[in-house]
Amino acid sequence: MSTEDGYATVEDLTTDRVQVAGEDYVLEETGHRVRIRPLSRREVLQGQHLRDTGLVQMEAHMIRCAMVIPKLRDVDVLAWMDATPAGDLEPLTRRINQISALDRGSDTAAYEQFRQGSGDGVRPLPGAEAIDDGSRPEGPAD
Repeated sequence: MSTEDGYATVEDLTTDRVQVAGEDYVLEETGHRVRIRPLSRREVLQGQHLRDTGLVQMEAHMIRCAMVIPKLRDVDVLAWMDATPAGDLEPLTRRINQISALDRGSDTAAYEQFRQGSGDGVRPLPGAEAIDDGSRPEGPAD
């Protein structure tokens, strides 16, 4: 519904694409089927704000927002988290991140590369155990 010159309209930008993008998901550990949807930008930002209150609240917010069937309240999600082994909800939260486009490969790959170090590129700074033996460094002089 763009304008004649091809620009988006307010309606284009505010049409709810989150609710219609849901999908059925089968919980791996129990085989129960639920319906989930991607998180909206607002929900993601609200969830990040909850980081200060703890990861439990942040994850509960994410699951509550993404669950379409059954519709859950925060108290329901917290009870589910208490009744479930730690790893059972991990595949669900990973899928919510995927359908919400929060797992973009380039950002993740860059982060993983940073965590693994730079290989032969840049050497890490010496730690507290390093000593100065008084010798000159090897290599060409400056």
